[in-house]
Amino acid sequence: MKSADYKERKRCQSIVGECGTMHVTRVEVTPKLGPGLRDVRGDIVRRQLQTDHNIVVTNVRSICGFLIQSTIPSERIHQRVNDLFADPIIEVAVTDTYLLGSNHFH
Repeated sequence: MKSADYKERKRCQSIVGECGTMHVTRVEVTPKLGPGLRDVRGDIVRRQLQTDHNIVVTNVRSICGFLIQSTIPSERIHQRVNDLFADPIIEVAVTDTYLLGSNHFH
């Protein structure tokens, strides 16, 4: 049986690639709200809660999250987040930030 210390060293070694250290970047995307905009995924979940479980809620918001493990630094991913993960016209995208703690839900 391998020790926990060995397993931790192995895990750390696995995120160091030939091109350098691997970075993990978190991306979160949520629909913008405003005139003519709505959170379709949130609306579907709200309706399913009512239909399937008889739970009535007035508002459900959705967030799609991505974890990117790459040799690309988070700053470079942040520069392209709207090109790669979101439609900036109808969605808000953030990197290494929790949308729930931001002003996008207030």
